[in-house]
Amino acid sequence: MKKIQKYFPLIDFCILPVGMLLICSWDNPGNNYYANRPIINVKQTDTVPKNNYNDNFNTDDFNKAMKTLNENMANLDVQMKNLNLNLDKQIETSLSKIDFEEIEKQTEASLKAVDWNKIQQEVDNSLQQAKREIAKIDFAKMQTDMKALQEKLQSEEFKSQFNSEKNA
Repeated sequence: MKKIQKYFPLIDFCILPVGMLLICSWDNPGNNYYANRPIINVKQTDTVPKNNYNDNFNTDDFNKAMKTLNENMANLDVQMKNLNLNLDKQIETSLSKIDFEEIEKQTEASLKAVDWNKIQQEVDNSLQQAKREIAKIDFAKMQTDMKALQEKLQSEEFKSQFNSEKNA
């Protein structure tokens, strides 16, 4: 019995959310949904107010407007075709003016003019010079300088000076 009482709060915490979910999601079987509710005292059949609604619809004006629209659309279609043809002609003339063979010849001549051996020799010389400069560096002296700088940064005097500048 004590074991059941010991686990009883744990069971309550598991059942409580399930029970609340069931209560919140309970569905009333009636037809009281918003979409099914009858609208009382509404006799208007259109969303437009009556005094703004024109009952005399003139089909002649509508037909005239549609005819004008069709004519304008036909004109627009012709203009778009002409524009497309003109654009195609311009592209063709521009491409015909470009001499791709001449560009290819110039590119090949430029590549042949490059002295790859000279470039390789300059790169090798630069690498040798960099190696000589690195060899000149006294790493032992640099290491002692770094240790001295590290000790200075860790000193109390520097910390107090840094803190005073920071607070000021």
